[in-house]
Amino acid sequence: MSSTIRGVVPPLAIPLKDGELDVPSLERHINRMIDAGLDGLFVSGSTGEVAFSTAERRAQIQREAVRIVDGRIPLLVGVIDTETERVIENIKAVEDIGGAIGVVATAPFYALGGETEVERHFRLLKENTSLELWAYDIPVCVHTKLSPDLLMRLGR
Repeated sequence: MSSTIRGVVPPLAIPLKDGELDVPSLERHINRMIDAGLDGLFVSGSTGEVAFSTAERRAQIQREAVRIVDGRIPLLVGVIDTETERVIENIKAVEDIGGAIGVVATAPFYALGGETEVERHFRLLKENTSLELWAYDIPVCVHTKLSPDLLMRLGR
């Protein structure tokens, strides 16, 4: 797989106000990032409160990001969740909304079964989407480190 993304693609912090998405601040934040010359954006990552967002808020963030970005740079959307089937549901939601070139997933972090399970997880995710699939290695949060060997196998 060859990605359309090159360069700097930061995870985006999501501004909240009184527990709700602060859309004007999000718009300023995204436009400032694009004006700074970034090559893409990643919404709904760990800095974007994905683990603490409802499905409705995840969808709202994606819809607003797609509207604000307006095709100017590629957009990745986090689909992080506890186990494979939930991640696949999140992928389908991202596809239904549209506007993203790829999804970002971690290893499953509720049922830990070792590298074989992690590899199966990522392969099942890819079988369920035509979007680019990015592996997000945050072992401090998911308690599993993605090994270089695993990443090379998955990349091939």
